[in-house]
This record gives sequence, C-alpha cells and structure tokens, in this order.
Amino acid sequence: PAPPHRKTAVTATAEPTVAGTVTLKPKRAQPFFGRHPWVFAGAIDKVTGDPADGAVVDLRSSAGNFVARGLFNSKSKIRVRLYSWDEADAFD
Repeated sequence: PAPPHRKTAVTATAEPTVAGTVTLKPKRAQPFFGRHPWVFAGAIDKVTGDPADGAVVDLRSSAGNFVARGLFNSKSKIRVRLYSWDEADAFD
C-alpha cells in the first residue's frame, strides 16, 4: 500500500523581508497617511539599503516614523507603489 500523505504546516515569517528604506522630504508624508498609493521621486529625500527594482521597501517620514510599505522602482517617476500601511504586513 502507498504511504499516507503527509501534511506539512506552512508558517508565515513574523518579519517581512524589506530590502531598504525610502525616507520622505520634510512635510511630504501627509498624502500617504490618507493612503495615496504612489510616491513620486520628488518627494523622496533618500533611499537607504540597495533595493532592486521590485523589492519591498519601507516608507518613512523625515522624522523616521513608519508610513507605509511598497515596491521600489528606480526607473520610474513613481519610485514606490504602496500596498500596505501596516508595518506587520508582508508581501505575498
């Protein structure tokens, strides 16, 4: 007889994999608290880490506070496309 099928549990990681951090210029975070999904290049002060295009990045205010999480694209005027405003969310 064939061996019984084994079921394996899949567990999500507690910490999402974030490739870098995008920090906004002063007074540029307000639209993103209202869940605007695009971060244009002109709103960005600096990018830390070395995120590849398509990598997950955290968006932070000029004070360093978490704002949102999104996907980075260095070749677009829309540098980050946001998908979550919850720091605990991971990208599936």
